[in-house]
Amino acid sequence: KEQRYNGFLGSFGVASSGVPVTEKGAMQLTAVWAAVNLISSTIASLPLNVYTRDKFGAKKIAYDSPLQKLLHSAPSENYTSYQFRNTMMCHLLLSGNAYAIIERNGGGKPISFTIIDPENVEVSKGKDNKTYYLMKEKTYQSKEVLHFVGLSYDGMVGKSPITACREALGLGLATQKFGAKFFENGAILSGVLQTDGKLTEESADRLRNSWNTRFGGVHKSHSTAVLEGGVNYKPISVPLADAEFIKNREFTIAEIARIFRVQPHLLMDLARSTNNNIEQQSIEYVTYTLMPYLVNIEQ
Repeated sequence: KEQRYNGFLGSFGVASSGVPVTEKGAMQLTAVWAAVNLISSTIASLPLNVYTRDKFGAKKIAYDSPLQKLLHSAPSENYTSYQFRNTMMCHLLLSGNAYAIIERNGGGKPISFTIIDPENVEVSKGKDNKTYYLMKEKTYQSKEVLHFVGLSYDGMVGKSPITACREALGLGLATQKFGAKFFENGAILSGVLQTDGKLTEESADRLRNSWNTRFGGVHKSHSTAVLEGGVNYKPISVPLADAEFIKNREFTIAEIARIFRVQPHLLMDLARSTNNNIEQQSIEYVTYTLMPYLVNIEQ
């Protein structure tokens, strides 16, 4: 073997935000999950048939073809056609590659497809200039493997969008992690009662309980407090309420929409959507998102 290419192989990296970013880990972001699930399930739901033409040139479904059952109903005894295409698309969207071993009978006819996790595949080019696939110490020829290639630098192995856009996704994961840790570990205070004098533990508890009794709860909000004895109230702003945090979350959705070429309203971001432009965006989803994948799979 002259040249080796890493396909998926657990592509791993740490973004500048300090958060590890992997293809599967990126699915923790709801926008990534929504985008991958949307495209995968849409393509898996489309009708898939084998066609032939009669003597008059009319197209009709080839029900007698053994490939009709494989493609339309069950590519394997382990999953349906929907599950097969849904899983293959999930792999293609996250890793840039989707692999399935083609099982053949004695006559060389395909009888089933077996999905292979891209983590377990290494692609190489032999001295004969042909492509080979190494899977668990066994090497397959290209005619034995169904390989969907995403955006690629060499035409042999697709580039993972998660790896290519690691920094943008790392920022989103870091923001999400920060929000979770804030509520898990942080003491969330609405304000502080401050006095110049030194209070005993009993006096502090009495002051705190008295304040909560008088002004705690939504129904007592915006009440007027009267303080005496040198007691001052200092409110504490909550970082998660800052506009920057919210904008960053919104920016992450926009970034993910760009990565997967999905209109934001399909990821439930309706900030810039109207009744007039949603129809047009839905058409663009078919033309610019689904069509390239369908042509790639068909060929």
